[in-house]
Amino acid sequence: MKKILTISMLYPSAEAPHFGVFIQREVDSMAQYCDQKVIVPMPWRTPRQLLSSLRTDPLLIKDEHGVEVIYKRYFPLPGKWLQPLKGFWFFLFLIRTILQLRKKFDFDLIHAHNVYPEGFCATLLKKVVHKPVIISSRGNDLHKLPDNVLLRPMIKSALRNADSVITVSNSLAQKAIHLGTDPAKISVMPKGVDTHIFRPILKHKAREQLCLPLDKQIVLSVGWLIPRKNPLSFFEVLKRFDKVDRERLLFVWVGEGPMQDKLEFELRVNDLERNVLLAGRRSPEEIALWMNAADIFMLVSFSEGMPNVLYEALACGVPVIASDVDGASEILTDMQNGVLVDPNDFSQIHSRVQKLFAEPAFREAIGQKGKQLLTERHLTLEQNAAWIKNKYDSIVL
Repeated sequence: MKKILTISMLYPSAEAPHFGVFIQREVDSMAQYCDQKVIVPMPWRTPRQLLSSLRTDPLLIKDEHGVEVIYKRYFPLPGKWLQPLKGFWFFLFLIRTILQLRKKFDFDLIHAHNVYPEGFCATLLKKVVHKPVIISSRGNDLHKLPDNVLLRPMIKSALRNADSVITVSNSLAQKAIHLGTDPAKISVMPKGVDTHIFRPILKHKAREQLCLPLDKQIVLSVGWLIPRKNPLSFFEVLKRFDKVDRERLLFVWVGEGPMQDKLEFELRVNDLERNVLLAGRRSPEEIALWMNAADIFMLVSFSEGMPNVLYEALACGVPVIASDVDGASEILTDMQNGVLVDPNDFSQIHSRVQKLFAEPAFREAIGQKGKQLLTERHLTLEQNAAWIKNKYDSIVL
């Protein structure tokens, strides 16, 4: 069995049990193919955590699949102007732990999730431990971070020095090429969904379990409450319905984030508290219930890589309205297996929601064709794991 060292800041912890769960699923799905250890750099935020970061031994746990996860505290760099040093900072904090780990676990390959800072740190580690590096990019690290002129050189360096770069969409692959990455090193990974969790169940059963009204038409979104996810679209779309139609609707957002207070304020100011439910953070199993309870899944972010929630909604057979940007436009065909919209055009989004509710047969067909798309392309977690195994095998002979 090959030995893989994974580095990722996006990983579930006791503080944030659902943070980066999609990466944990990917790692756990690989447990049958390789021996893995995961290092999770975590910033200290309390005096107790500061003392923890000064200890020689990081926190180590073993998950239910037998994968050891090492949580290593580090000093967070203050202010955005020091962020270009974060990759070097990670390297300095992790190198001792990794050299100690290597005495017992002589890994064959380093897999970094995100180009920066994890990927840049991994390419520095490569010069010390002389092991190949794979970097996975899922979106923001290639969409937004390169716009920072101070970060751009580090991002380009990480991509140049990696042995392989994995992206989740063709649009991200093109961005990597634009940043100077050798196209021969880039692979687009077919995403997979856990169909044991995300599968169709009866809508009324899901609503009963969640105590949701049976007589409402429900539009669901899932994600962090941050500007990039466009949560204010809820209010803009609802405003365009007349009062009678609005009373039949319930827009639900599952997730939390820094925009929570602003959204709650907008609810009160616009008198929409009866029409919008902010459901907070939920477990993956609960999210599957919410998806099955919904009539429409809406993902109108301003930018995405290839969002996991899109695949999860499709697997549940829910008709999807998604932004005509990046990964969503690569997998969905407008008005056939999904509905594509301009995330800035709230009138268009409103008209598409209205059409799906006005035409139940069309709505049902969109949902079924979306689910059929996943089935025909075998976009499962198992298929995803087999693809990654082949990628590891191509790098480490």
